[in-house]
Amino acid sequence: MRQTTTIRAQMVGFFSVLLTIPLLISAIYIYLTLQSNLKQNHIRHQSQTVQVLSVEIGEWRQAYENLSLRIFGDPLVQHILKIEQWQQTAQHLSLRSELRDRLISYAETTDNCRAIYVMDSSFNSYGTKPDAAMFEYMQSKRDTADRLDGYPAWSSEWIDQTIVLYRRINDNQYDLNHGIGYLFIVLDRQELLSIYEQFTLERGQQFALTDFWGIRISTSDRSIVKAMTGVDGAGHATSYGIVQLDDGKHAYTAVRNQDWQLTTWVAEEEIYAPIRPILVAVIFVSVALIVYSVMMVVFISNRITRPLRVVQNAMKQVGGGLLGLKVPVMRHDEVGQLAATLNRMSDEIVALVEKNREEEAKLRRLQLRTLEYQINPHFLYNALDSVNMLARKYDDRRIADIVTSLSRLFRIGLNQGKELISVHDEIQHVSYYLKIQGIRFGDQLRWDVNMDQTISSCGMIKFLLQPLVENSINHGIRKSGRPGFVAVSAVLDSNHIVLTVKDNGAGMPEQQVEAVRNLLSLEDGDINLMHLKSKASNSLHELSDVQAHLGNSGGGFGLRNVHQRIQLHYGASYGLTVESEYGRGTVIRVRLPLQQGAGSAAEGIANI
Repeated sequence: MRQTTTIRAQMVGFFSVLLTIPLLISAIYIYLTLQSNLKQNHIRHQSQTVQVLSVEIGEWRQAYENLSLRIFGDPLVQHILKIEQWQQTAQHLSLRSELRDRLISYAETTDNCRAIYVMDSSFNSYGTKPDAAMFEYMQSKRDTADRLDGYPAWSSEWIDQTIVLYRRINDNQYDLNHGIGYLFIVLDRQELLSIYEQFTLERGQQFALTDFWGIRISTSDRSIVKAMTGVDGAGHATSYGIVQLDDGKHAYTAVRNQDWQLTTWVAEEEIYAPIRPILVAVIFVSVALIVYSVMMVVFISNRITRPLRVVQNAMKQVGGGLLGLKVPVMRHDEVGQLAATLNRMSDEIVALVEKNREEEAKLRRLQLRTLEYQINPHFLYNALDSVNMLARKYDDRRIADIVTSLSRLFRIGLNQGKELISVHDEIQHVSYYLKIQGIRFGDQLRWDVNMDQTISSCGMIKFLLQPLVENSINHGIRKSGRPGFVAVSAVLDSNHIVLTVKDNGAGMPEQQVEAVRNLLSLEDGDINLMHLKSKASNSLHELSDVQAHLGNSGGGFGLRNVHQRIQLHYGASYGLTVESEYGRGTVIRVRLPLQQGAGSAAEGIANI
């Protein structure tokens, strides 16, 4: 059942929507404006940050590269690396010890230098800390250092938390292009990370430093660093953009400085985090305004709807059965018009109730007339079975056939007291009737029955075709005085079942056909016949023929009975149509709605 809403509820809903829409638009505008401003501020601040941080990192790199140059040009280092053949002499051992002390003194000039190593062309290494793994690492970097021809290179590939600065040491006395050894300075990565922290402006902000040689010094994991360092900073200018990562969108700022690039990024949601408290305040104010508006609308709507409730209560009483109730019309506005309309509706309901009672009485009379033709099934079947047994005993096949057909006809017709049967059973019923009539009239009657198999299981009310066939035989073929033919068909036509009974009997004149059609369409058959007698020009004999066709002159259902049953069951748009030509025959059609499914009334017939 559809749920009803009161006028008050509709007004509350309407004004709530009316107020919510501008508030929603305002909130969206505020959100977009704040988002744009926050984005611009973020771009400006991050650009300044990476520029200053770039200068800071450049100074940091330059300081260690200067340290490497000092070691590069140290006379002791140059002297030791030029020794081609080392011997276990006191002088060589003293030089090694002096070199180690010199390297330690260089390492102590900064708090974040973990170790310093040098290696000559013969792969002899000297350092502040003996480390076999470092020796293998230095050998792997020789080719890279040679390609740079004395220029420094950086790497973060040795062990975690370290950065290695290495370069080839050339002969600075005789030939600067001649390499005599290699220098490796191991730095603590934490020093650079501490510089990052000093320039962190937002929660979750990350940094990464990348150079031509692939060094990646970052505050985040490798997968994110790999994606973020793929962006490009153009020249010394900063670049800004949005990149999509597995954990969401990130806003990055990058700057390229000679052979290295600095990138910083932060989750996009962190940029817009300051918007949240502002939106909460906007929502709170909006809700307060909506609540206030609802209260005002409830107050105003109550003053408007109070008179309507008086009419509503009256309508409930009318709906409860108090049909004679009259609502006083005390106003001349829309409410007064509603009260007047309610009074008219009450009068019309009373008239409809009376008409409905008359229709129910007519239906009961029709049902009683139908019951008059029903016989006790047990008595009827037993009697027919006894006659059938006697006919077979004395080998009288005609009587046996008549009794069998009659028994099956009655079984389908009675249908255990049910009103609906299938189209197949209705066709079987009229077939048994025609078989009995064929035995009765012999060569004077021929017949044919056809049915569209697609509608055989469709449901319909029973006992429609047999009265029509009986009408064709009694009033068509018998009156013609010659052998006749009856054709019965059931077909599907535009989602409707069309039943047709056609004969080649005596037919009816046009005036009589029109009279039959008029009588079918009128309410009361007896009154209609009196009306026809007073206005029609046909004779009393013709009127009796019309009455006979309609089934009002004797027993049997007749055309009018069938027509009334169809309209009572299916509605006024269904019923009979009659066409006839005098001397050539009559066609009666029945049009029914298509209804699937009906129980079989002929179960067990084969056993009779």
